[in-house]
Amino acid sequence: NKLWPLFESADLIIGFNQKNFDNKVLGGYYRGDLSIFPHLDLLEEFYKIAGFRVRLDALGEATVGAKKSGSGLQALEWFKQGNFKDLEEYCRQDVALTKNLYEYALANRSLKYKELNEIKEIQINTDDWNRRTARAVNYTLPF
Repeated sequence: NKLWPLFESADLIIGFNQKNFDNKVLGGYYRGDLSIFPHLDLLEEFYKIAGFRVRLDALGEATVGAKKSGSGLQALEWFKQGNFKDLEEYCRQDVALTKNLYEYALANRSLKYKELNEIKEIQINTDDWNRRTARAVNYTLPF
């Protein structure tokens, strides 16, 4: 319940594959429509330019020298086992990696990725990434 007011008041929700994964998972727990919030999906931005999808690890390792600490399948196992300590650490590390990629792209207007052990770089137009729109969403007000 503490998460929804943060989403509702956010200027921009930044993630990696959040539209096709995170929002679908979280949507089952939220009363409203998560897609109405302003999102910046780094995987979607990459795909628009490159024409193919890339793993977060491939971007992270090539761009900022960091990889994920686990896999989504491992995260599901931790959840099933009730191992929330390792699950939380995995999620925090994913968020930190995504944040670092976002900040790198803003500063350098590019992202790097690893393909067949070769580092490649794509240019990204980040001009619209920080545009804020006025809106009000109040699905979680305590009535």
